[in-house]
Amino acid sequence: MKKLPVIICTVAAVALQSAAFAANHTNSFVTIYKAGISGSAYGSLQSARYYTTDTVQYIGCTSSSDIKSSIYIYCAARSAANVVLTCYSTTADQQARQAVAAVNTTSYIYFAADSSGKCTYITVGNYSYNL
Repeated sequence: MKKLPVIICTVAAVALQSAAFAANHTNSFVTIYKAGISGSAYGSLQSARYYTTDTVQYIGCTSSSDIKSSIYIYCAARSAANVVLTCYSTTADQQARQAVAAVNTTSYIYFAADSSGKCTYITVGNYSYNL
């Protein structure tokens, strides 16, 4: 009779082990709210690349600098409805550059642009549920 508790524990451990590898996955397709040139866009790289049925969605940001120490940030997104929003900054601070540098396949990006097309807000979140 001492084997029964061991068998029950083994079965429970195997059942819990498979649950431990299960994870929440959330699709965050590219969404754009636009009023003229200004607006905001958000979405995850992984969802836009692998989990859509269309071939037009994308979102991303890049940063670069020139020899004169100007820092440039550029973000762009296109929704499934083919709405495009871009923004740029030539005076990005350290936090904005770090946010853009953190972009990877798990990234969820949100950015906002004013009526002149300049970035007013950028946030990057890296979450396992975007995989």
